[in-house]
Amino acid sequence: MTLPVLIITYNRFELVLTILEALNKNHYKKVYIAIDHYPRDAAGFNKIEAYLEANQFDFQLKKSVENIGCERNVITGIKWFFEHEERGIILEDDCIPTVGFFSFLEHSKNVEGVLDKNISFFSNCIQHNKRFYLYQSYIPFFWGWYTNRNYFKQFYEFVVTSRLKLRDVLKLLTVKDVSFRIKLIVLINYVSFSYERHGTSWDSLLHYYQFITKKPFFVPSQSMIDNRGFGNLNVAYTHTNKLPDWYNDLIFSNSEIKIDAISESSKAEHNDSVFLNQFFKHYSHNIFILIGYFCKQYFRMLRQGKHKSAFKL
Repeated sequence: MTLPVLIITYNRFELVLTILEALNKNHYKKVYIAIDHYPRDAAGFNKIEAYLEANQFDFQLKKSVENIGCERNVITGIKWFFEHEERGIILEDDCIPTVGFFSFLEHSKNVEGVLDKNISFFSNCIQHNKRFYLYQSYIPFFWGWYTNRNYFKQFYEFVVTSRLKLRDVLKLLTVKDVSFRIKLIVLINYVSFSYERHGTSWDSLLHYYQFITKKPFFVPSQSMIDNRGFGNLNVAYTHTNKLPDWYNDLIFSNSEIKIDAISESSKAEHNDSVFLNQFFKHYSHNIFILIGYFCKQYFRMLRQGKHKSAFKL
């Protein structure tokens, strides 16, 4: 039995249709679509509904009538998805699955430790590997991923009660096999996004959460998703209007794949340089956000006479 699929979208029905065509070809018929600001292009999504009905999909739509933004649309969309399903695949609208993506899903059903109820999720990464295998890492790219209701419930509870606590910072710093620089940048981005609203998005929360719970992701050694959010279509861009230099070096699994190993190194250093270059171009500025945050919290606690308590909002 194939897994259900959630598609999260905003005003890009051409890309949603491309994803649906891939799902239809590979017999993935159970689909949920969370649409941000549905009235912005209602006519376009009428075509999507027509395609779903014509190809006999089992589908549900979540239509936001206002623009709730990327963070809320992703988080609330996944929450809605798991109100109906135990586990499944999550694709943002610029994440076009390749042949290798479906091959991986079908093959992994027979591989111990993959897609069972105990795994948190797998995602994609960017690196130049000829051999296909899974390894554990804290630094994936969320271009098509899998998770389950139990994992997301725990993460959602963290999101809605999110506070920067000193004990969580200490947990992050004690994670093994990860450079101090990466840990520092994950912390900076979490603070930048959660409290200064300058960060990258909901994935800032997810990276930080994985570190403090010490649960690395399962990551494939090749990308199985063709990300269209870099401006190669005439649509609103997700990331940038220019392809990054490393994008041309991606190896897409566009053919049947075989998993050579479930888990190799647990080090996150595989994605070190790409992670830093892609998400933290303004690193020198963001570190002042972190310093400013801690100074602000410290002086606030001094005024309240709570200088011995943990940092939290």
